[in-house]
Amino acid sequence: MLPLLLVGSLLLADDLASGPQVGATVPGQFDALLVNGPDAGNESCLYCKFGNAPVVMIFASKPSVELARLVKALEPVASQAGAECGICVIATDPGRDSRRLLGKLADEANLKRVVLATVEPDRVKDYELNSEAGATVLLYSRRVVRANAAFKPGSLNDAAIAKMVEAARQHLGVAAEPGPVRDFALERYELGRRLKAFEARWEKVEDAAARKRAADALVDAHALFLTLRFPEAARVLDRATFALDSDEPPGLARQWVASLMAVPKERIADGDAKEVAISIRPLYSIAGEIPKNLEVQLWFNDKHVTKVKPDRFPFEAKVPMPPLGDASGLDRTLYCLIEAGRVQRHYTIGVSQVKTRDARIAALTAATEKWENLDSIERATARDRAVQIASLATGSVEETDVPAASLLENAESMLDGKPFFSPSKPGEYWMSVPRGGRITAPVRVCVPRGLAEGKPVPVVVGLHGAGGTENLFFEGYGAGRAIAECRQRGWVFVATRSGLNFTGAPPVPAILDELAKRYPLDAKRTFLVGHSMGAGQVASLAGKHPGRFAAVACLGGGGVVRDAAPFATLRVFVAAGEKDFGLAPAKSLHKTLASGGAKNATFKEYPGVEHLLIVRAALPDAFAAFDTAAKP
Repeated sequence: MLPLLLVGSLLLADDLASGPQVGATVPGQFDALLVNGPDAGNESCLYCKFGNAPVVMIFASKPSVELARLVKALEPVASQAGAECGICVIATDPGRDSRRLLGKLADEANLKRVVLATVEPDRVKDYELNSEAGATVLLYSRRVVRANAAFKPGSLNDAAIAKMVEAARQHLGVAAEPGPVRDFALERYELGRRLKAFEARWEKVEDAAARKRAADALVDAHALFLTLRFPEAARVLDRATFALDSDEPPGLARQWVASLMAVPKERIADGDAKEVAISIRPLYSIAGEIPKNLEVQLWFNDKHVTKVKPDRFPFEAKVPMPPLGDASGLDRTLYCLIEAGRVQRHYTIGVSQVKTRDARIAALTAATEKWENLDSIERATARDRAVQIASLATGSVEETDVPAASLLENAESMLDGKPFFSPSKPGEYWMSVPRGGRITAPVRVCVPRGLAEGKPVPVVVGLHGAGGTENLFFEGYGAGRAIAECRQRGWVFVATRSGLNFTGAPPVPAILDELAKRYPLDAKRTFLVGHSMGAGQVASLAGKHPGRFAAVACLGGGGVVRDAAPFATLRVFVAAGEKDFGLAPAKSLHKTLASGGAKNATFKEYPGVEHLLIVRAALPDAFAAFDTAAKP
């Protein structure tokens, strides 16, 4: 049971204890009013029903958005568990509204195995549920608690849901999904493509009703992402994109066209390659037959278009690759058109071609492996680039298109020890900052035009949400709105990478100190903006480094602040959407700061906005706050 105990301890939120703890005996029977299933409307003892079998029992103070996400994520686990096992959710608010909301949830999620119920609080008083807990989760078997987690209202975030689902899977003995091995990297790439397509469409649609439909459709996307259900998250994004154009559900042809992906066998081809093999298949399943008029067109050069009519999947195709000529490498664009009658979908895929690919990658790897100390940005970047490109050459897929030919050529030029990155080279760069020895901190930087020594400019540091990377601020979050805001002002933007780091933050001060040796950064006009997990990291950094930042923005999240003194005069902009699960943490952060004497802390709630859209909605206001702080 050690893995479960570990998961249980990780899930304990806000040091909140509620219900019988690990190792304790479950208090005993009680009757609850069932909301769904064949016995809905009748009272039943769920404790008695499941006996000694493994059970996930969740007590909720009342139905909520985050509880609904947890229930939806647990239903697939319950459906694979043995018939004797159980997952039940019991609301301790027995009122009519609770029953109505739980009933609505059961219908929306098509619940078959997760049992929903309500109970009078007095009937479960022996369970000693904490009145401050919005949800108390008990995992028990043989009527002994194996794991316990408690969450205040609003703190049951997507990361906690992901861990809870995995804990439930282990506890109930549910194996990983059967079937072929999933390519999570490819699924994530395709998910990112759909997110970018959605955001691009969102920017073009100004109709309030259409945007509301799309925002409503997005509610479950983030939870699906963090529980690694990438295909289903992609389906949600596609449905949200459909909703921007129509209030009618998409027809079968449109669903098929949206679901398909064209997957190159390799994304870095050798210079002698004459063609690239492409696998065409759906990312997620569609209930219905393949349209008879389905056609896929693929080309690098419009004079050599490959046309196929898939009648099964996967379907293989080969696309001619133009000659490389005298170039040492090219980052090409593979064009894809998928159509079924009047329904069309256009998109592009990055495929690089490199002359003497394997030899050059081997040479770069050999040269950088000799370095024991990565003592410059160039050395750190060249070493990381060697690892990245070697991985891509073996078939790996990153979450976005990578210009591998250009990155390889740039890394090769860094081997001479001369500076590659400089203020005189404007543009967007992936680079790695040295952190001592062979440790690096990957970042993506936007360098504006017109930088000059002796003329420092403001710098904005972006910290992404859970599971993201430095690319989100450049290609997502409002189709790169943060980058556009900085370009307009002539400011530098630095996006950091932290994966799933809820307990710390990237080494932002050290990154800035190193970049300041290369670029004219104004230490007095340094700003932070973070989303979700990144919002908590922003709060942590501001608290640990008082006086280092001129203003900060926490979007769609909060963070624990135990001492508000460092925020006394700091300009802090906190924001969340009306439908954002980060609303409660954001409000809590602002309340803590305001009550602690932070004079310049402001909060704004955006009507109709959910978690994925809050950055796009709030960035103009965040930069307005930065503008105020940037004034002499």
